[in-house]
Amino acid sequence: SYYDAPGRGTYARDGGGVMISQAIHTLDLAIWLLGPIRAVQAMMRQTALHHLEAEDWAGALFDMQCGAFGTLLATTAAYPGGAETIALQGTKAAAHVGSGVLEISYLDGRKTRVGAEGATGGGADPMAFTHEWHQSVIEDFAQALRSGGQPLATGQSALAAHAVIDAMQRSSESGQKQQVQQWG
Repeated sequence: SYYDAPGRGTYARDGGGVMISQAIHTLDLAIWLLGPIRAVQAMMRQTALHHLEAEDWAGALFDMQCGAFGTLLATTAAYPGGAETIALQGTKAAAHVGSGVLEISYLDGRKTRVGAEGATGGGADPMAFTHEWHQSVIEDFAQALRSGGQPLATGQSALAAHAVIDAMQRSSESGQKQQVQQWG
């Protein structure tokens, strides 16, 4: 019923589909972890599951400024759904972040686990996420206003994820790799 709400998944109301309404948060975190994305090759589609104007499925290959490559799969059309995850493979360890838990597997066999599982809005109920994450960002912003400092998440930093989504849409429409507009 979440996707049956009037205007859900439209450009006029939501600004797009799965990328702008759900996956933008994980994309933003990936950019924060790894730095800017230079270029992207993407496909974005509407599946038969939802009747949305915008995409409910997106796949992309990223060329990162740091020299790494990345992949993305975002969809609201997978059953039963699941929490967002980020997996990183480095030269000395692999890291996996999902449902509020960070797991690091080192090449020498050591393992580290940090955090506790929490509701993330995955699965059958996209609204079943903790509001603590939004609350801490808003509290940080309010503190920056009071102190005259810079918030951790600035409007300028938010443009990076939007620029990637824009490049993904251009790539999906053209079938060609697209450069990502760099801001600031």
